[in-house]
Amino acid sequence: MSLWGTDAQAIPAFARKYDMDCSHCHSMVPKLNAVGYYFHENLTFEGIGSLLPEGLQEKVRSEDPEDQHPAYWPVSIRAAGGYQLVKRDKQLVSGSVLQTISTRGFGLTTFELMAGGLLAPDVSYYLTYYPAAANVGFPGQTPLHVHPGASTGTGQNGAIGFAWVGFAHVGGTRSDHDDQPAAPQIESSPPLDEDGGPDAHAESVEPEPSLPAPAHAEEHGNHGFSFRLGSHELEMTLSGHHRLSNAPYLAYRYIPEGRDLTLSSFSLDAPQLGVAMEAHVPFLEDVEYAVSLFNGPNSSTDTNRALDVFVHLAKEGTEHRLGLFALRGTAPVNSVTTPGIPPVTIPGTGMDSQPFLRYGADADLNFGPLNLLLFYMQGQDHANLFVASAGGAPVQAATFYGGFVEADYLFESVRTMLAGRYDLIRNTAQGITTLRAESNDADAFTLALKHDLVLTSRANLQVHVEANSTRTRAVLIDSINRTDQTSNTLYMGVDLAF
Repeated sequence: MSLWGTDAQAIPAFARKYDMDCSHCHSMVPKLNAVGYYFHENLTFEGIGSLLPEGLQEKVRSEDPEDQHPAYWPVSIRAAGGYQLVKRDKQLVSGSVLQTISTRGFGLTTFELMAGGLLAPDVSYYLTYYPAAANVGFPGQTPLHVHPGASTGTGQNGAIGFAWVGFAHVGGTRSDHDDQPAAPQIESSPPLDEDGGPDAHAESVEPEPSLPAPAHAEEHGNHGFSFRLGSHELEMTLSGHHRLSNAPYLAYRYIPEGRDLTLSSFSLDAPQLGVAMEAHVPFLEDVEYAVSLFNGPNSSTDTNRALDVFVHLAKEGTEHRLGLFALRGTAPVNSVTTPGIPPVTIPGTGMDSQPFLRYGADADLNFGPLNLLLFYMQGQDHANLFVASAGGAPVQAATFYGGFVEADYLFESVRTMLAGRYDLIRNTAQGITTLRAESNDADAFTLALKHDLVLTSRANLQVHVEANSTRTRAVLIDSINRTDQTSNTLYMGVDLAF
């Protein structure tokens, strides 16, 4: 049962708390397995049943958030860095010449502090903080994660990413089965003869039946509504924060060219400021819905008085997760301003809001060591969102579609995962009608390898090797001319979670 959004990562502090290594929750950090999905959605193992190893089931049944060991501090660190080579063709340089630019060097890709856990039964919290660090990021690199401190290029501005408090089972009930320990397995011993050996002529004794541990939370009677208040991630089947690669999902962040970003920007993997609610569809225990109301992404809160709305419908099982989603956002084109010169927009007074839409489907399919991720989305932005950038050119509603397919294979015996992904973006109507039809269409291929060097209940250290090639069509290189551009990146580094 999904109770929390995909931003509640199973941070290393939880591994230390339960004294188990990261592989119990991750097929390969940060990618979650069935246990990890349950834990990051509930921030507790209570009610998880047989998904948890037997040796830990009794321990977590007695968990009391008000009775923690004084040495437990639910704070973790995530850092990554390495050596990167980047080659970009057809870059405009001085003298109006197109040139291939190559850069290389060592650098840090991210540094993040994370905290989360239970405050009381059914009350949890999650927080991520990106400290100000001028030496995080490679020149021209797209930020790994969208947050208020994210910017293209070197430097990480100090900012809070996720920050929410959650309430579970509001208005719901639990079955009495939830808090009962599993009955012990009672093994029968064969009757003995007078010499102490097995008596072949005696009647066999059937073992007493034991209560099986339930396989999933639905069987534990977890019902009602769950709420998150604060900066949260939208409830997607495929989280942009649990991806294996440095390269982002292109469709999650795509915005058509010419849209006035001073009005509002949007990304599916950005933290959203608002409230989220999740619950099961009545009479369909394996189908749930999630609704988020928010006033703009945490990374660039808009001044709109209207709320954006996101809805996700998901069918979840132990092996596969399927979802449908739709988002209706708005961006104001006018607002109340101060009388000075130049006038200053008064925050929160946006009006004459114009809509933009995102809708599609996603799937997480597991076939033993093979995991397939599928994502498809269509988008539409209202014509009035392009007026300010059009310079008098005719405008229309912009439409596009995008998605990706990814295959991950885990070699469990050597704790190595190989991942391959193909992303695409296709524009079907440009917001500014004078743009070429194929402007900013993109294709990207990513191949990544991760190997666990250290995997303990205290920390995880990985080798991370990744290659990415992205081709973008008809990119504007000056005020008039366009050309196709290709960017190739090779990264070799280490990821640390402690």
